[in-house]
Amino acid sequence: MPLAAITTRVVALWILFGAVLKLLYGSPADLPQAVKDLPLDIGTTFTAAIAIELALGCFALLRPSRGWLPLLLVLVAFLVVLGTQIAAGDESCGCFGAALVIAP
Repeated sequence: MPLAAITTRVVALWILFGAVLKLLYGSPADLPQAVKDLPLDIGTTFTAAIAIELALGCFALLRPSRGWLPLLLVLVAFLVVLGTQIAAGDESCGCFGAALVIAP
């Protein structure tokens, strides 16, 4: 198996792990402020974020040759959100919901 496919699957599993933890232990209150500021209802935003992460993670896991680009776009979005959190001085990124507290 090529290294690119392995890397894509590892990243997909990481995103799926985060999405499942948010689904089981997270709440809309755990969302970063940059995401809360979106013009959607916070519950809709929370549900959509988890659904997108689950869908893209499964897609990349099953089809790494096509799933790497959507994963890359998700990681870029994560970097933008983490950058706003670092600038704001937040203590936790909320990446895994309330289950794990990780500094941005």
